Amino acid sequence: MGLPPPSPHPSLDSFLRSHNLSLQPHPAKRRILVTSVFIPAGTILFTSNAIGTVVLDPTACHYCLIRSDQLSTPLTRCSSCKRATYCGKKCQKEDWDAGHATLCKIWKQRGNGGESGDWDKDEEMLVKVLSSLKKGVDTVGIEAFLSLQGHEEVLNEIDKSEWAKIIQGVLKFPKMPASTTSQDLFSHLLRFRSNNFSIHDGELFVIGEGTFPLGALLNHSCHPNCSVLYEGREQVVRTIRDVHAGEELLGTYVDGMGERGERQQTLWSKYGFECDCERCAQGGVDALLGVEGPMSVSEEKAVGEWLEVELRKPITGLLESLYPVFFPANGGQLATPMIPTTLNTLDTFILTVFSHVPPSLASSPEEIWNSRHASLLQMIQSLPDPSPLPRLHTRRLFTHVSRHLHTHLHSPEPSARLALYVLCMYIISYERFHPMIGVQFVLAAKLCWNEGGESGKTGVVIKELCRCAARVVKCTHGNVGGVLKDIEEVLKIVEGAVSNNEPLVGM
Repeated sequence: MGLPPPSPHPSLDSFLRSHNLSLQPHPAKRRILVTSVFIPAGTILFTSNAIGTVVLDPTACHYCLIRSDQLSTPLTRCSSCKRATYCGKKCQKEDWDAGHATLCKIWKQRGNGGESGDWDKDEEMLVKVLSSLKKGVDTVGIEAFLSLQGHEEVLNEIDKSEWAKIIQGVLKFPKMPASTTSQDLFSHLLRFRSNNFSIHDGELFVIGEGTFPLGALLNHSCHPNCSVLYEGREQVVRTIRDVHAGEELLGTYVDGMGERGERQQTLWSKYGFECDCERCAQGGVDALLGVEGPMSVSEEKAVGEWLEVELRKPITGLLESLYPVFFPANGGQLATPMIPTTLNTLDTFILTVFSHVPPSLASSPEEIWNSRHASLLQMIQSLPDPSPLPRLHTRRLFTHVSRHLHTHLHSPEPSARLALYVLCMYIISYERFHPMIGVQFVLAAKLCWNEGGESGKTGVVIKELCRCAARVVKCTHGNVGGVLKDIEEVLKIVEGAVSNNEPLVGM
């Protein structure tokens, strides 16, 4: 009996083994990434650097992607092409070696200043990936990249025509290896078009795009067990649910708040598959959220009048009502779930959600969370419509309220109640430790502190809300992106201002 053939990607296999991971063949998905051990939620699976990045935010450094508002000195612009900007000479040199040496001359010849289109971004990514492949330093990343699947079948004729122009132009670039073929470049374009990531900051605002081949090993699910976060050019893959030995590790290629039909359309048009994940198959969350659709004139009027009344209510009343949710009278960790006759106010909605899945569940076993979450969805679905309003748990109302929150976030108008509502909608829609929940938890806690005061039960609830936010962010973000540092600083201020005479709740 002969020896098995050598692995086509030995460095990649070795890297995965060192992290208790492996790629296994799969009849429908081609291959899947599987763990050989139990991994609790909030664990960093691995980190990796991009083999190519493109900046989309004009205020960010073209190499490290740090924004100018985080710097003590302004960004400096490349004196030759006038397009790339840098936080310092070190990043400028690194970017020069990463492909800007080639791009700079081309951009200068074109003379279009700081503006660039979508096709320029494809060209820039292609040049930077080629530079990484030529250097050959990141053998794990290169092997992973070359193993990725493109999806030529979903490419339209316009894309093919524009790519042909990019490829012919890049082949003429100086110092292009003579062995490089147009088919090589076409395959590379396919790989990163189908496997690129949006790079975002800790608050999930997009800064750029990157080719992260290791992160791209994760297949898609609308109910993922992993998330990706970024520290500049470094991608951090974390678990957001407990993952058991033998289970596939899954990320998501679309936003779970989107309608199922929209998600399926995006996945089919870009990746060529129809999702049959747990969430798509069961349909419970999507049925609860309903369709996006615009409101009628009468609904718009009713929602505007209703929201005006809701925002006149002092936040202290809601926070005092949350006291028995955070500190149950029975001395236990979990409050008795609230079962209202209807959900027609923000306060009733927030109290109902938190009584079923209180923030203290962040440190509870996943089975308890899943059970309470399922009972919450079932109970909400059974309630009558709060006519003439859309149901409070629907995408249609959520979109309206969320837009109102972010439009008035920096105005004198009170926003804490709206932030708590959005947080509750995220708790319904996303996984327990999805980064969006962490970010929204921090925002809600800060707004409650700004608007709620520090005395009596109100202060105690705000303090516990900040503590819970810190607990959640430790799982959703860890030290990535500065979000944990942000809420810990707020918590320190709150703990210094609020009396310590409150029930003890374990951190």
